[in-house]
Amino acid sequence: MAEPFTPHEIQVHGIDYIDVKAASEILGVTFNTTRRYQSSGFLPQPEIKIGQSVFWRKTTIEEFHRNRNRSNAPKVPEGKLQTLKLRAENKIHAS
Repeated sequence: MAEPFTPHEIQVHGIDYIDVKAASEILGVTFNTTRRYQSSGFLPQPEIKIGQSVFWRKTTIEEFHRNRNRSNAPKVPEGKLQTLKLRAENKIHAS
């Protein structure tokens, strides 16, 4: 069964809005990191919610990206960070 179509950008009254995937691309981080930023309140509040999808004005995310202080960004929990490092090491050794 095909997955439902989810637009990553929409336009409402001439204003461009973007979802988490498109915001991730602008911010230069992964989808999961953007979700973590959103859930921790690091990102501005979304301006539109359609079902489970949230959207920000594209200009809001671009401005946030220009002005953000990365040292204040939510960190990966230490236990998860160790797991990610071990996975990365195993991939390197397996190659």
